[in-house]
Amino acid sequence: MIENDRNEADAYFWLSVALMHGKRPFLLTIDLVKEIINNLETAIMIYDKSYYHYFLAYIKYDFYTKKYLKVVPTYEEELKKAYDLGINTDEISGLKKILGRKLDLDGEF
Repeated sequence: MIENDRNEADAYFWLSVALMHGKRPFLLTIDLVKEIINNLETAIMIYDKSYYHYFLAYIKYDFYTKKYLKVVPTYEEELKKAYDLGINTDEISGLKKILGRKLDLDGEF
Protein backbone atom coordinates (compact mmCIF):
# COMPACT_ATOMS: atom_id res chain seq x y z
CA MET A 1 0.00 0.00 0.00
CA ILE A 2 1.23 3.50 -0.81
CA GLU A 3 1.12 5.79 2.23
CA ASN A 4 -0.05 9.41 2.22
CA ASP A 5 3.06 11.57 2.17
CA ARG A 6 4.68 13.84 -0.37
CA ASN A 7 7.16 11.23 -1.59
CA GLU A 8 4.46 8.65 -2.07
CA ALA A 9 2.44 10.98 -4.30
CA ASP A 10 5.30 10.66 -6.77
CA ALA A 11 4.89 6.87 -6.70
CA TYR A 12 1.46 7.30 -8.28
CA PHE A 13 2.98 9.67 -10.83
CA TRP A 14 5.68 7.14 -11.77
CA LEU A 15 3.12 4.36 -11.92
CA SER A 16 1.17 6.45 -14.43
CA VAL A 17 4.31 6.98 -16.51
CA ALA A 18 5.06 3.24 -16.44
CA LEU A 19 1.52 2.31 -17.46
CA MET A 20 1.94 4.29 -20.68
CA HIS A 21 4.60 1.79 -21.86
CA GLY A 22 6.30 4.56 -23.86
CA LYS A 23 3.20 5.17 -25.97
CA ARG A 24 1.27 8.39 -26.43
CA PRO A 25 -2.17 8.45 -24.77
CA PHE A 26 -4.02 8.40 -28.11
CA LEU A 27 -2.79 4.82 -28.67
CA LEU A 28 -3.83 3.46 -25.26
CA THR A 29 -7.11 1.78 -24.35
CA ILE A 30 -9.74 3.81 -22.54
CA ASP A 31 -9.48 1.50 -19.52
CA LEU A 32 -5.74 2.12 -19.26
CA VAL A 33 -6.21 5.88 -19.68
CA LYS A 34 -8.81 5.85 -16.89
CA GLU A 35 -6.37 3.96 -14.64
CA ILE A 36 -3.61 6.48 -15.39
CA ILE A 37 -5.94 9.40 -14.67
CA ASN A 38 -7.08 7.76 -11.43
CA ASN A 39 -3.45 7.36 -10.31
CA LEU A 40 -2.66 10.99 -11.10
CA GLU A 41 -5.78 12.18 -9.29
CA THR A 42 -4.72 10.12 -6.27
CA ALA A 43 -1.29 11.75 -6.39
CA ILE A 44 -2.98 15.16 -6.46
CA MET A 45 -5.08 14.28 -3.42
CA ILE A 46 -1.89 13.38 -1.53
CA TYR A 47 0.18 16.36 -2.67
CA ASP A 48 -0.97 18.81 -5.32
CA LYS A 49 1.88 19.49 -7.78
CA SER A 50 1.76 21.53 -10.96
CA TYR A 51 3.34 18.88 -13.15
CA TYR A 52 0.70 16.31 -12.14
CA HIS A 53 -1.91 18.64 -13.63
CA TYR A 54 0.22 19.27 -16.71
CA PHE A 55 0.56 15.50 -17.22
CA LEU A 56 -3.22 15.13 -16.78
CA ALA A 57 -3.79 17.89 -19.33
CA TYR A 58 -1.54 16.07 -21.80
CA ILE A 59 -3.35 12.75 -21.25
CA LYS A 60 -6.78 14.34 -21.58
CA TYR A 61 -5.82 16.37 -24.64
CA ASP A 62 -4.13 13.55 -26.53
CA PHE A 63 -6.73 10.88 -25.70
CA TYR A 64 -10.07 12.59 -25.15
CA THR A 65 -9.87 15.84 -27.10
CA LYS A 66 -8.24 14.33 -30.17
CA LYS A 67 -10.93 11.62 -30.21
CA TYR A 68 -13.72 14.18 -29.66
CA LEU A 69 -14.66 12.60 -26.33
CA LYS A 70 -15.85 14.52 -23.28
CA VAL A 71 -13.94 14.52 -20.02
CA VAL A 72 -14.38 16.61 -16.88
CA PRO A 73 -12.37 18.49 -15.84
CA THR A 74 -11.16 19.33 -19.35
CA TYR A 75 -7.56 19.46 -20.44
CA GLU A 76 -7.82 23.27 -20.49
CA GLU A 77 -8.87 23.29 -16.82
CA GLU A 78 -5.99 20.96 -15.90
CA LEU A 79 -3.55 23.11 -17.85
CA LYS A 80 -4.80 26.27 -16.14
CA LYS A 81 -4.42 24.58 -12.74
CA ALA A 82 -0.82 23.62 -13.63
CA TYR A 83 -0.05 27.25 -14.46
CA ASP A 84 -1.92 28.51 -11.39
CA LEU A 85 0.30 26.25 -9.26
CA GLY A 86 3.37 27.76 -10.92
CA ILE A 87 4.60 25.15 -13.37
CA ASN A 88 7.84 26.28 -14.93
CA THR A 89 9.75 25.48 -18.10
CA ASP A 90 12.13 23.15 -16.24
CA GLU A 91 9.23 21.01 -15.02
CA ILE A 92 7.70 20.92 -18.50
CA SER A 93 11.08 19.98 -20.02
CA GLY A 94 11.51 17.28 -17.38
CA LEU A 95 8.10 15.83 -18.18
CA LYS A 96 8.93 15.83 -21.89
CA LYS A 97 12.17 13.96 -21.13
CA ILE A 98 10.42 11.43 -18.91
CA LEU A 99 7.77 10.74 -21.55
CA GLY A 100 10.29 10.85 -24.39
CA ARG A 101 8.18 13.09 -26.60
CA LYS A 102 7.07 16.59 -27.43
CA LEU A 103 3.86 17.37 -25.61
CA ASP A 104 1.13 18.76 -27.86
CA LEU A 105 0.27 21.33 -25.20
CA ASP A 106 3.12 23.66 -26.17
CA GLY A 107 1.79 27.15 -26.65
CA GLU A 108 -1.72 26.32 -25.43
CA PHE A 109 -1.42 28.84 -22.58
